Amino acid sequence: MQADECQNLADVRYQIDLINNSILALLAKRQKYVERAAQLKKDISEAPAPARRAQIIEKITQEAAQLGLDTNVATAVFNSMIDAFIALEQKNILKHANT
Repeated sequence: MQADECQNLADVRYQIDLINNSILALLAKRQKYVERAAQLKKDISEAPAPARRAQIIEKITQEAAQLGLDTNVATAVFNSMIDAFIALEQKNILKHANT
C-alpha cells in the first residue's frame, strides 16, 4: 500500500509498523557485520573509523536526496545508528581482548 492510499490513521500506523519491522531485521543483519568487524579489530580505538563514517554519511546524504528523503532526517538517523554500533563494537572488541 502506498502512503496516499491509506484511508485513515490506523492504515498509516499499520504500514509504519511493517516498515519498522523491516528496519529491525536490517539492523539485526547489520549488527552481525559489526560483530564480525569487532573480531577483526585489535583495539577499541579502531572502532570509530572517522574516514569510513564520513564516507557513509556523504553517500547516505546523496542517496537520501535522490529518494526524496529529508537529508537531515537521514543523517540524524545514520549518525545515531553509527554511534550505537560503535559502542557495541568497542564493547565486543574489549570482550574479545579479555578472552
